[in-house]
Amino acid sequence: MIELRFGLCLTVQRRRDKTYILLAGELDVSNVSVLIDAFGTIPSEAQAGVVVDISKLDFLGACGINAIVIGAARFSLSLCPLIVTGANPLQHRTLIASGVGSLLASSPVPNDRLQAPLSA
Repeated sequence: MIELRFGLCLTVQRRRDKTYILLAGELDVSNVSVLIDAFGTIPSEAQAGVVVDISKLDFLGACGINAIVIGAARFSLSLCPLIVTGANPLQHRTLIASGVGSLLASSPVPNDRLQAPLSA
């Protein structure tokens, strides 16, 4: 399933016993319902996990973080872990500061755009 809405591209792929949600663009209040709806289409039973890949996400708003928390809570009821991968350093810090760092798969993915000097 691929869905485009208001700057967000969401792709859901099933590989073996895991479901991958790939996000690209911006996740904000205008399109967060797409992610919440995608979580609702994934059966929580008999899953080894749900992986949310945010490596192509340029903006992650507070409502996007909230949607990830809602998804994690939904899948945790059936002992199906939700894991966030591909966070750049800024997203990584934001997720940790938001109290959802436990959902992160690993350390942040280097992002050259964040390390470039700011121009005046």
